[in-house]
Amino acid sequence: MAILITGDMHGEKGIHRLDPVSFPEGNVLDRDDFVIIAGDFQLIYAHGGMTKHERMLLEWLSERPWTTLFIDGNHEHMPRLKSLPLEERFGGTVGRAAPNVYYLLRGERYVIDDRSILCLGGAHSIDRDRRIPGESWFHEEVPGESDVMAARKAAARGPVDLFLTHTCPTDIKFQLPIQSRNDISDPTEHILAELRPLVQPRYWVFGHFHVNWKGRENGIEYTCLFDEIALLDPKLGIIPLGKKPMTKQPPKSDPAGMTTAPTEPSGKLPKPSRLPQSQPSPEIPQKGFATWGGE
Repeated sequence: MAILITGDMHGEKGIHRLDPVSFPEGNVLDRDDFVIIAGDFQLIYAHGGMTKHERMLLEWLSERPWTTLFIDGNHEHMPRLKSLPLEERFGGTVGRAAPNVYYLLRGERYVIDDRSILCLGGAHSIDRDRRIPGESWFHEEVPGESDVMAARKAAARGPVDLFLTHTCPTDIKFQLPIQSRNDISDPTEHILAELRPLVQPRYWVFGHFHVNWKGRENGIEYTCLFDEIALLDPKLGIIPLGKKPMTKQPPKSDPAGMTTAPTEPSGKLPKPSRLPQSQPSPEIPQKGFATWGGE
């Protein structure tokens, strides 16, 4: 059994990260192995319900040999995520997005491969003024009181191996090698800072900032993931597979303003199963995460 984690997928924009050419390691995984996405899954995002294209992408993902898990980020259709059918798996409650694809709920504590994982998705969107309330932006993006109470209750059961969140406490955010700073206060950062001494995680993995970075602070190993894929090793901790180098310097920005880590040629690999292609849907904001750190 293996647990691998990656950062924000943003639907079709990032799903190619998991195709056989980009992720040949996936070919040796099976259903007892897990690939976890640390928020901004965004394959359940269209307002008004499932589209044909979303269904095609979810079917493609569900047919990969592993089991996919994800938490929510700030670019999600929260009402649709909350309406997913619930199942009991991994010692907690999950939302069933598709066969072999499950939503890890806020405040839930799971046991996977004998490792305890506490999840708390969500974050504040700095681009909310460019989205439509109730259609492409939802106030539930920031964890609510019930989410925090659930996390507190789960943390009371003892320290966890992994705290999986979408963002991170403010003191950790300001250690990230990002080109500009967000002066807007995110309530989620303060919530996570307050939960930190209760959760006592050994490892803390988050996404949101579109950089790959590792650091250690007061006995906790923090890892921010974007397009890197990392293995949760039972002895060595979070081990990047080397798909993308962990960021040491502020990453370059593309013309659209999206921050990315440097890329390397992937070499010649077997031709992958084709992902369904389409023109960008007008329902999905095309500039929603082309902001500071890609939030």
